[in-house]
Amino acid sequence: MRVLLAYDGSACAEAARDLVSRLPLPEGSVITMVTVLARRPELYGAPEFATVPADAAEAESVLAADLQGMLDEAAAPLKACRHRVETRVVRGRPATAILNEAAELRPDLIVVGSRGHGPLKTVLLGSVSTEVVDHAPCPVLVARTPAVRRAVLAMDGSYSSDRAVAVLRRWPILRGIPTRVVTVGPVDDAMHTASPLWPDRPLMHAPEVLLDRQRLVEVGRRAVDELKEVGIPATSDERAGDPATEIIAAAEATKADLIVVGSRGLSALPRLVLGSVARKVLLHAPHSVLVVRSARERIEQKEEVRAPAAMALGALGAC
Repeated sequence: MRVLLAYDGSACAEAARDLVSRLPLPEGSVITMVTVLARRPELYGAPEFATVPADAAEAESVLAADLQGMLDEAAAPLKACRHRVETRVVRGRPATAILNEAAELRPDLIVVGSRGHGPLKTVLLGSVSTEVVDHAPCPVLVARTPAVRRAVLAMDGSYSSDRAVAVLRRWPILRGIPTRVVTVGPVDDAMHTASPLWPDRPLMHAPEVLLDRQRLVEVGRRAVDELKEVGIPATSDERAGDPATEIIAAAEATKADLIVVGSRGLSALPRLVLGSVARKVLLHAPHSVLVVRSARERIEQKEEVRAPAAMALGALGAC
């Protein structure tokens, strides 16, 4: 298994590094730690107003050496796990440089901290992490905790959620980890029907709602069975309400450290960069989040990336 770990020395990057060091990766896994040295204009001011000193090349060489030393020191816990560890200092715009490395290395998993050294220290999800999740060609783990002891898997029967199960079955990272499989159906009050001829008669579920709930129950239970087959102690949790809210509530109720979501659900808007549920979970959950996507779900960098305005503001919280 090949893992690409983005690292910038921030507290969140430390949590990401510690999380990777504790994951039960397969024997022979390769972990590539990447840090980014900004392009010359950004190093010396805004691109339009940058004043590059005469000794810029020498100064940048010193900076690159310092970053390499930081990487080598930070890689020590990973090397102790007996995985093959590589370190790279690359130049460029951070998110773009990380994605370019991913294109070259073709990792199975990208791991990023929830935010870096940006000026908005209270934003729960940083801009670099957001862009990497949006454009990555593989699953992305946004780390907010240094370990995984319990997990929640969100299922809705979509291609993305089915692929999440397939990934967890193939990777050993959740073997032995108690995992709650959560499905979220519609709220009762919004889906009852009553006849005006018998106003005192108890409200009845609409047939299509019952079918939808039954489908979700079967989806969740099938996922539980498939996870148990590979040594993941899974249980089902059927809920009703707003999907993202209920998924986060389930994680809090079970004291989970990790939420696993597909990149898109059963949406009528297939070109959304992320489904609304996945984005809300990423923005609002204080837990680590694994977003499972495939190359066919990737939005190319040249395409315009949009998220609903209410989601784009993010949430406030700690790393």
